[in-house]
Amino acid sequence: MSAGIGIGAGLTEWPGSKAADGESFSDLMRYSGFYSTTAILSVDARPEPWLRFYSSVSISLDANAMVFNGPAINEVFIDYTYKDTVFFRVGRQGLTWGNGRLLGNPANLVSRVSEGVAVRGTIPTGSGTINGVVYSKGGWVNNPYLNIDPRTFAYAGQWESSMGPLAFSLSSHFKMKDDAEEDIGSAFSLSFGIGPFDLAADLVGHWDRANPTWKPAEWEALGQMFWENDNRSWSVLGEYLFDSSVDAWGAHYVSLGISTPKLRGSGWQPTLRWKHAFQDNSGEIIAGISGSIAPNLNLAMGIPLVYGAPGTYYRNELSA
Repeated sequence: MSAGIGIGAGLTEWPGSKAADGESFSDLMRYSGFYSTTAILSVDARPEPWLRFYSSVSISLDANAMVFNGPAINEVFIDYTYKDTVFFRVGRQGLTWGNGRLLGNPANLVSRVSEGVAVRGTIPTGSGTINGVVYSKGGWVNNPYLNIDPRTFAYAGQWESSMGPLAFSLSSHFKMKDDAEEDIGSAFSLSFGIGPFDLAADLVGHWDRANPTWKPAEWEALGQMFWENDNRSWSVLGEYLFDSSVDAWGAHYVSLGISTPKLRGSGWQPTLRWKHAFQDNSGEIIAGISGSIAPNLNLAMGIPLVYGAPGTYYRNELSA
């Protein structure tokens, strides 16, 4: 069980700037707060080495109505392993493909799996592993008596392998709706280490089903670098993302996350995160610090700064 309390205060525009339009400091100030309480109950049973039953449900407080909602199902699935080789998982489950962390994860073609029910299988091959997923969501099943219609399901597959320090995968996703079509998604991911650095990259294409030529309708590229010192007191994570779907020239984003050693003689750890969009020179910077103030009681504080002209990417993110 966990509970949290938070408060925030900030300026929507810099006082005296053109965007402030003559409003006073007090008019530009905004305040917010939240209170949350969540309880999670998990059951994990393994009656046989090859059989597992898992369930996780939660209830949470609606702070506006001051009532508890739920219980909500987080995960409910059965694992079955055939001859210590072929693995199956059936039920509501979470699944993540791709390497992205700071700027989203465009190679996570199966991001919607956790919203429905899935059947997942994993089969080892001579040079790697094949993963297959079939899943559906309640909103896709329009007729409960015809829910075996293939159009109410999505299909995804992944082949992953490694050669020494180099790991790579190929994946694809396909979904055909009843009254519309969704692009075919495909992704190539790789990761490897060079000295103290861990490097990763994703290349994602979205192919027009009506015209599946060799040129994808839209594509995204993500590069990632991670470094951590020997005692894990310092860590640096950097990412670059290109998205061709934004205007004629595409969009370029970079992000940097830094975690520093804890302050001397205390358990307080400073962090810094920076994101920037090159296409409109907007971004956000968050400087924070977190630590324990009592047994099982933590405090996190942060100062966010969003820059850019009104209507730019990160300014819109702030108002969303």
